Amino acid sequence: MDSKFKIAIDMRGTQTYSLHRGIGTLWREIMIRLAKIDSENNYLLIYAKDFPASDDEVLYPENFHKIYINVPFFRKKLSLSYLWTLDNFVLERVVKKFGADVLMHTTFAELWFKSKKIKGIPTVMWVYDMIPFIFSRTYFDKAKYGRLKKIFMKKKLKFAEKLDLIITISVAGKVDFLRFVPSYPEDKVIVDYLGVNPEFENVPKLLVDNTIKKFALTPNYIFYLGGIDPRKNLHRAIEAYSIALKMRANLPDIVIAGKMDEKHKDYVSLMQKIDELGLDERVKFIGFVPDDLLPALYFAASFLLFPSLCEGFGLPVAEAMTAGCPVLTSNLSSMPEVAGKCALFIDPHSTKSIADGIVKMCSDNELREKLKKCGKIQAQNFNWEHTAKNLIDIVERMVK
Repeated sequence: MDSKFKIAIDMRGTQTYSLHRGIGTLWREIMIRLAKIDSENNYLLIYAKDFPASDDEVLYPENFHKIYINVPFFRKKLSLSYLWTLDNFVLERVVKKFGADVLMHTTFAELWFKSKKIKGIPTVMWVYDMIPFIFSRTYFDKAKYGRLKKIFMKKKLKFAEKLDLIITISVAGKVDFLRFVPSYPEDKVIVDYLGVNPEFENVPKLLVDNTIKKFALTPNYIFYLGGIDPRKNLHRAIEAYSIALKMRANLPDIVIAGKMDEKHKDYVSLMQKIDELGLDERVKFIGFVPDDLLPALYFAASFLLFPSLCEGFGLPVAEAMTAGCPVLTSNLSSMPEVAGKCALFIDPHSTKSIADGIVKMCSDNELREKLKKCGKIQAQNFNWEHTAKNLIDIVERMVK
């Protein structure tokens, strides 16, 4: 970019419960790349005071400036309407004082505050998925404080309608957004794909050996990475695995990675199902896995099992392909878009389809080798440097 622009980024979306997952990971990686490649533009990064952020350890050059605003998330005797007004006032004051050419919101759903577009400043917002609206019964109707959440999220949709640009992380995500905000101009919804770290490309044998030993695993397991909320479809996948064992008894075990709330009803019901199906010895939970060990877990697996019903992107699919791990995944949402022709696809609503897929992946060595090679090539489409450069291009387009 020939001229310098002032870009304000509301980073508070990285300070919520997504600190160490999706949004937090995404913005840490983007900011690392922006700090390396963009010495022309000036950035104002806006954080909530006294809350950790996913990019706290990123070393920024002098054209990146941090500011912390102190707006209470909750105080007795203060109405939510007052807090929203206060938040909008403080954010607008900070952004205008900086002289921002563009304001970017890093999240659509995470913050409770009802945002208000600042007059005279082009504004863009990232929308990672529309999952709460697609599965409204789970996220609103049957959830604690569901009615209140639904009200807030609908206000967020109204806010999104007023913005100058929306960024989604897949074409499927763009389609979903336009489904729920049909009045928004299609050409103003831009897709910016996520990336995969280079550590996934060539996994050292020593790291693989040490990781396998650390978690006491037998190589060539079936690997699942993710949560256990219903749309992740893990319950149905476990049922399918039980059926697959009757079709082919010598299947490898399933290894499940990801932070689990053992008191949550979804976890309790999952453990009950595993017990009922007699799979206690065949399904192993290894809990939260640090980023530096993930490449080894993919590499040592026979294949990734990712039967999700809906994703904004589906980063484990891209990570697995980069690490040379074959992928068995859903034939809907963003998964076919990310995997291309380099995965074995199943109908995630069909237990039999998932079971057939598991058996085929376990029994067809030639297929797995083919998917490995194909996946390595497909994964080259997902690069954090590209994500960051696209972001700069989007800003340039807005300002000009």
